[in-house]
Amino acid sequence: MEGVGCRVVRGPDWKWGKQDGGEGHVGTVRSFESPEEVVVVWDHGTAANYRCAMAYDLRIFDSAPAGIKHDGTICEVCRMQPIYGIRWKCVECPTLDLCSVCYHNDKHQLRHRFYRISNPASERVMMEPRRKSKKIMCKGIFPGARVVRGVDWQWEEQDGGMNRRGKITEIQDWSASSPRSAAYVLWDNGAKNLYRVGFEGMSDLNVIADGKGGTFYRDHLPMLGEPLGPRSVMGGITIGDQVTIDLDTEIVQSFQHGHGGWTDGMLECLGTSGTVVGIDEDNDIVVNYPSGNRWTFNPAVLTRVRAFPSVLPNSLGGRSALPNATGLGPPLAGVTNEQGAVGGAPPSSAGSGAAASSSVSQSGGGGGGVNFTPQAAAAAAPPVAQSLQVGDLVQICPDVERVKVLQRGHGEWAAAMMPTLGKIGRIQQIYHDNDLKIDVCGTSWTYNPHAVTKVSPDGAGGGGGGVNASSERLSALLKKLFETPITGDVTEELVKCAANGDCARMEELLLHHGAHVDGFFAGHTALQAASQNGHLEV
Repeated sequence: MEGVGCRVVRGPDWKWGKQDGGEGHVGTVRSFESPEEVVVVWDHGTAANYRCAMAYDLRIFDSAPAGIKHDGTICEVCRMQPIYGIRWKCVECPTLDLCSVCYHNDKHQLRHRFYRISNPASERVMMEPRRKSKKIMCKGIFPGARVVRGVDWQWEEQDGGMNRRGKITEIQDWSASSPRSAAYVLWDNGAKNLYRVGFEGMSDLNVIADGKGGTFYRDHLPMLGEPLGPRSVMGGITIGDQVTIDLDTEIVQSFQHGHGGWTDGMLECLGTSGTVVGIDEDNDIVVNYPSGNRWTFNPAVLTRVRAFPSVLPNSLGGRSALPNATGLGPPLAGVTNEQGAVGGAPPSSAGSGAAASSSVSQSGGGGGGVNFTPQAAAAAAPPVAQSLQVGDLVQICPDVERVKVLQRGHGEWAAAMMPTLGKIGRIQQIYHDNDLKIDVCGTSWTYNPHAVTKVSPDGAGGGGGGVNASSERLSALLKKLFETPITGDVTEELVKCAANGDCARMEELLLHHGAHVDGFFAGHTALQAASQNGHLEV
């Protein structure tokens, strides 16, 4: 399920009071615990689980930080190319597209209807004209907001120390493939740098005084988790299918007129299987090939490839059936590691403070006597029938040489992945090409699905992946919110003591220091903090 990193607001089935800070306040999708449940960290620091199936607690405010991209499009106003996030296509001006920023900023005719296109695989949904629709002010981590370090802070003392404050000056891109996923902060100590606000679900900052991000059309936003109606075209081709071209070159060239055209570089596609990663507005098909190239084809020239079970040869460490994988290309750029991201690095001597790219990419080498190419490995490992879903527990292959080969073209291999081999992790996200983002050993990496094996919850042993893993991870996240040193605020200390089960200190605060039992810190009362951390004695 896509969506990790999306910026969200409360949805039509919201029933959680002001847990989000109030209507219009924005949060970040941190992870999907299952197809029905999502964890959100709100900009002011509260974290909780919400419903995203059958009942919809959230709407997607901006999916650009999650890397949702519409290839071949351009925003008519700001010229963003391609459009990231939700795409808005004018019904009355068929060649006109807007990005979300321009749409909600009232660009183009307000009387015109628009189609909402949530992602390249979804159906168009026609909206009412904007002039008839209600607008809401969005609040949170936007320019002008005052902030402190947040739950994912890992940048040492750049801010000047715990509870030091700064001001958001601009929303920027953490990486080219994740627009609007970071905020530039000028700290009160004079330091300045870029920090994650949505990139891979990370929240480096907590807001203590909201900034305003302009207004948005609340009822025009899609609900997080709602069925998007995946599109299929001629021959029933859908995203994730394996396809090939078995026609003569001249025939393919003639069919390509008006459907993406033809270049000699496309000769690599003839007779080679690729993975469908997109279907554009004209129902043309975007196909990813083992070389990493993506080409657009008229669906009439493509034939679906039937998948059969297969095994890898002994040179990869024995004959063993492999889990499902239909993608042959990388999902987003490179491999990312939550602990090793460069982000918020110390400002350069020039004082720009701009963060470097947070990708780690290596060739992986072919050591250990492995003597065949990545293409051969891909050919030897076609997809097999095993269903993988967000939230599933999987075990990483323990064979380092095998994993190195399988990772080529699927996020690549990095030496820092060594500790994850043989370990059990949980699927956080499944990309269009079926590569997997997996939370394992306290980090997140992108894996070829051939490099993992699905395990049952009761087979996870003592690795913390049992049936209560969802509540355990949320509890761990909440503990991070409450483990920081006390600042002197009596309500803050009361809530933190409750979260840590310190009944004696709580009693002292309530009896002798005027603490209010229903006071809030980080969006929680003392009772809520205690219950979410399992302290029944409180």
